[in-house]
Amino acid sequence: MKILFTLRSFLLVGFLFCGGVSWGQAIGDFQTKSTTGNWSNFNSWNVWTGVLWTPAVLPTEIPSATTDVYIQTGHTITVDNGTAACKTINTFANTSKISFSTAGSILSVYGNLFLFSTTHSLFGTWTAGAK
Repeated sequence: MKILFTLRSFLLVGFLFCGGVSWGQAIGDFQTKSTTGNWSNFNSWNVWTGVLWTPAVLPTEIPSATTDVYIQTGHTITVDNGTAACKTINTFANTSKISFSTAGSILSVYGNLFLFSTTHSLFGTWTAGAK
């Protein structure tokens, strides 16, 4: 009985301290793939499979209103059209950025925006007229 209790305690402690490591990704969420890229280009994204991040391979594999986005350290993703959307944006460092390249650049966020810190300046280039 003491061994069973010890095993349960170990599993509980492991769950509490390691459970949040994945940031809560859901299958189909997106992560920036390289230091720069356009939002509308599937080559700019990795997709969460439930186990690991894999490169997007289809032109339709871009974030949508129901998927979360993770902008990696040192990466800038550029909103390059008027239909960019996501559920939530998560950042990993003060160097995670979003830029708006044209007056028609529009990003719709249907959830939350999680900045890395209170001093994080998320936006890089912001062309007049972008939203």
